[in-house]
Amino acid sequence: MTEAGSRERCSPAAFVGLGSGYCRFMTSDRAQAFADALNSLESDGDVDGFVDEVFSSDAELLRPETEQQLSGRSGAVEFWSQYLAQFDEIRSTFSRLVDSGELGVLEWSSTGRLAGAGAIEYRGVSVLDFDDSGRVRRFSAYFDTHAMHQSAVSRSA
Repeated sequence: MTEAGSRERCSPAAFVGLGSGYCRFMTSDRAQAFADALNSLESDGDVDGFVDEVFSSDAELLRPETEQQLSGRSGAVEFWSQYLAQFDEIRSTFSRLVDSGELGVLEWSSTGRLAGAGAIEYRGVSVLDFDDSGRVRRFSAYFDTHAMHQSAVSRSA
């Protein structure tokens, strides 16, 4: 579906105060829209724009490997700011996207450079729960923590 096609299906009110990509979350392919928005975040670093476009105001974000749980807009901003701060550069590619009912699943690989360190490549899965408007109300990511640890050890050696 073209961006213009997406806009035709959305009411003009949907654009008030939101990024132009908002209406793509009204389509059936919310997982792809999330992947596209994440790639934009990784390129431009606009955490506020990403959070406002993608997440519900009461979103819950989880990092099971650290037991971190954040919620709301401020929690989402903190979560994604922490994510970006780990890297000098990062780019995610998606090998599998599933969007069914309220659930989205993204299988991915990320490559880049850790902040102040060397190259990194790691893989994982993100699980999204969508609300009725197509915004993410719950996000969790499961990834290869060994790859992150090994890169951190190499950096300190």
